[in-house]
Amino acid sequence: MMGSATPSAIAHALEAMASRRDARPLLASVSVPTLVVVGADDQLTPPDESRAWSRAIDGAVFERIDGAGHVSNLERPQTFNARLLAFLDARVTTSDPPSHENRALTGRDG
Repeated sequence: MMGSATPSAIAHALEAMASRRDARPLLASVSVPTLVVVGADDQLTPPDESRAWSRAIDGAVFERIDGAGHVSNLERPQTFNARLLAFLDARVTTSDPPSHENRALTGRDG
């Protein structure tokens, strides 16, 4: 992914990330089911930092994926998808009434 980006594009992306405001104080206000996934080898968002984020969000689930870096969904897709589906399955059951939100989350009609 990054290998195909131009040096100028990478520089602009890094400048944008460096200048954005710190949103960590807002984590405690998150009130929806939250899954925090991190690659064990993530150098941009280290696992300890991601774990701290998950602790700041009430009820958040933390998942660390071994053998993955910053883009764990691309580096370990089967593991990532299994963790995501387990998280969703624990929150959306077949006894839930059909809703737009449930269909969007699961791809199922109820």
